[in-house]
Amino acid sequence: MALEYKGWELVFSSEIEDKPNSSSQSSHPRRTNRRTKSGSARASSDSLILRRKADQFQVKTGDTIFVTAEGGSNIALIKDIRFGINDFVEIFVIWFSQRDEIKAIPENIKIIDREVLLIPYQDEIELEQIGEHVQVLSEMDYEKRDKSQHEGKQIFMCRRATNEQGKFSEIFDYNELMQQFIENTDHFQDTLKKIVFNPGSLKKQEKESQQGIGGRGRARGKPKVSEKNEEQTKTHAPAKATVEESESSTSSSGGESGSEDYEDSEDEKVSSRNRKRRRVITPSPRKQKVASSLTPNKSSSPTKLTRSVDSEIESIYSVVTPRKKIRVMQDQSRLPSFTSPSKRPPEGTLDPTSEAFREVKEKLHTSQRLNALPGREDEFSMIYASLESAINEGTGCCIYVSGVPGMGKTATIKDVIQQMTNLTEEGYVKPFNFLEINGLKLLSPTVAYSMLWEYITGGDRVVDSNAAILLEEYFMRRDDKRKPLVVMMDELDQIAQKKQNVMYNFFNWPTYATSKLIVIAVANTMDLPERVLANKISSRMGLRRIQFKGYTYQQLGAIIQHRLDMLTKTSRHKVEISADAIGFASRKVASVSGDARRALTICRRAVELAERQYLENNDPKGDACQVLISHISQAIGESVNSPLAKYLNTLPFAAKLFLAALLRRTRRSGFAENSVGDIIDEMKNSMAMFTTSNPFVTDSSMFDLLYTDKIGDKVQVNIRVHNFEFVLNSLVEAGIITQQNFSSERRRMVLLNISEEEVVSVLKKDHEVLQFL
Repeated sequence: MALEYKGWELVFSSEIEDKPNSSSQSSHPRRTNRRTKSGSARASSDSLILRRKADQFQVKTGDTIFVTAEGGSNIALIKDIRFGINDFVEIFVIWFSQRDEIKAIPENIKIIDREVLLIPYQDEIELEQIGEHVQVLSEMDYEKRDKSQHEGKQIFMCRRATNEQGKFSEIFDYNELMQQFIENTDHFQDTLKKIVFNPGSLKKQEKESQQGIGGRGRARGKPKVSEKNEEQTKTHAPAKATVEESESSTSSSGGESGSEDYEDSEDEKVSSRNRKRRRVITPSPRKQKVASSLTPNKSSSPTKLTRSVDSEIESIYSVVTPRKKIRVMQDQSRLPSFTSPSKRPPEGTLDPTSEAFREVKEKLHTSQRLNALPGREDEFSMIYASLESAINEGTGCCIYVSGVPGMGKTATIKDVIQQMTNLTEEGYVKPFNFLEINGLKLLSPTVAYSMLWEYITGGDRVVDSNAAILLEEYFMRRDDKRKPLVVMMDELDQIAQKKQNVMYNFFNWPTYATSKLIVIAVANTMDLPERVLANKISSRMGLRRIQFKGYTYQQLGAIIQHRLDMLTKTSRHKVEISADAIGFASRKVASVSGDARRALTICRRAVELAERQYLENNDPKGDACQVLISHISQAIGESVNSPLAKYLNTLPFAAKLFLAALLRRTRRSGFAENSVGDIIDEMKNSMAMFTTSNPFVTDSSMFDLLYTDKIGDKVQVNIRVHNFEFVLNSLVEAGIITQQNFSSERRRMVLLNISEEEVVSVLKKDHEVLQFL
């Protein structure tokens, strides 16, 4: 039974196929029963077909159609038709791109007329956008077509895929690609991504299939000879993403691992079992060598892990486990994930004022790249001088950079690296490598070992413990061809733990004369080495310490003005931020923290408020929009009176005392995470030292009110405040803090989950809690 929707019928493919055979079904009831049973088995595989009632026009999965939108049309491949959640039916397509839609076409890529390219983008279309059918042919079929018969028809040719941003695949057979689409529709988009971003993957699959067919043919014709040759070929082919090393011969394991990749059908699996049963005697190393020399190596996947046995990295691997197999995993970085980009709107749809607002907000965003960093010229020169001398001399060193968040530490270091990279091309600075390790992105501090080793080897992934041993051996060996390596360890506070082995190794390796390792440690605390690190670690950091102080209001004003100077002339005349507004925002932020991010966020929000006011007034004169002090003041008020600040203001005294104790403990220990037991002790000590009289009960102090219980004539002093578990759980449920799931309550680690500045600004307004900060 067909389902109707907006003039379309939704039917199953089995219903259309069974209609011509209705008479035969009625005359042969038994055959009909068999068909019914088989039809029920195939019911799950029936595809949906859309049929227009007006002209019986049909579309189904795999059809190529025109999609009309906003007066234009684009070619698309129907990927799926299914019952929808929001709409009655959902239609998903994969777009084709034409030559005029591609931004940059390399010189070696030639796109002819009526050639379309597949793009790995999936999108959803409406029923009203479905146009007529389009025929897309492969390159061979397009050249063989009869032009006289196809005259006036919409026929195109496809032989490549692209992402419309400069990435192109190699030439493929469109018919074979559509066969893969029919076999596995769900993973077709992933297939397109692979052939676009890994151009050799398609040829690799073809060669592997040819090798599998050739191997089966040799096995049937000459079983005795083909076993050795096939085994040696699979042994040398890096089919898996692992490299196994051993002193013993790996012929048997290599053959088995190769057979698992090349054998897909049941016949291949049976033949592989028979070969394994017949193979009783392992050939000697000499026979293996002869066999491998006679058999051509058809391996077609040269990876980063393919090295000569006597290379430096291979010799370092032998240090870790000389008699055992070590497993090295190949780089399995994920392909870029794509959202569904709708077709680009035509240019000129936005008015100049809206475009000016968009550009101003873009320049005031913290992610905007700048030509210079105002206010950090001295810090820039100090970091540059230290790095330049170490790189040109080929020696290792440690540089400690400290400062509260928002002071421009990471941006300044990256700017120095960018400047030195440009000078490397001109020959003023020797070539070097750079790696950034962010402590907040590490699951554990030891992951830094494997990240560094993966970068050095170009993709080898090993266990953290093995990576530490390999790095120790690597930096101890002398290699004159090795480039200096600059490692920036951002958020060093997160790596600092009770066991300081990771920090010790990273600060100890630069002391080796052969390491050529330069470590830039970035932290939020100036005296972190003295308060947290052991003497053996702080002494290895040396005396190269650079402190980033808070921005003054002059520097914050210069930063904002520098970003506004990057605007185009049109936007500069349409949207103006007055000098008084910039000065007001700079002074407000400089008096509290000197955080450049906060100043930019306030100005950006003020622009949004001014834009909303401008659109509401709808001034016909077209005068420039002015961002005034009132807008800045309103933006500051929103940041101060945010929902989070209002919630913190309504917290009870015990919860505020807990947050104040957490901040004090964090500053005292230098760790972002602290145990619940340490916070309980911090709360009790703070109350004992800074206790005040209770405003409600003048005869007892606040300490007695929170910590003591009177049982008759006896007074019992508790370790924690009353209802401590309720206070802790309420903060966790509200998302203010995060708590580690651990059996022992005192050993649970607690971490502040919101901005420290937000908590401090609220607690400073409470006079009862202000003294505990």
